[in-house]
Amino acid sequence: MPVPGDKVAARPRCRTAARRRRYRSASSKIRPTCRARATSPPANPADPAPPPGLVPPGDSRSLRREGEFALVYRIGTYVMSRFGTTGTRGQWRVVEYPTSSSASHAYAKECSRFVSEGFSDYRE
Repeated sequence: MPVPGDKVAARPRCRTAARRRRYRSASSKIRPTCRARATSPPANPADPAPPPGLVPPGDSRSLRREGEFALVYRIGTYVMSRFGTTGTRGQWRVVEYPTSSSASHAYAKECSRFVSEGFSDYRE
């Protein structure tokens, strides 16, 4: 129980102020709200690999275009993309978002971007 006269650590005026303090870094004042992370081991995107197959139901899409593929997944607050030439490992991109709703929005935009580039759903 606080005693009158004891000094109490100053609380931030709002949650945003606390969030800004948490994201401070030496190179910039505030980091972006989403962070790109590489979770797959470093390897050459041109390494041979089996072509991707069907994806499970939910927030995942397997897209194809003449000799190219794109896989897009959303798991929680992460959006993962893998794209490249069919028969190669391809490039991986993993991005963490602050909320699942912003991840859902980013997932929808990523799928829309690939479809606008001429990819279509891969179904057997």
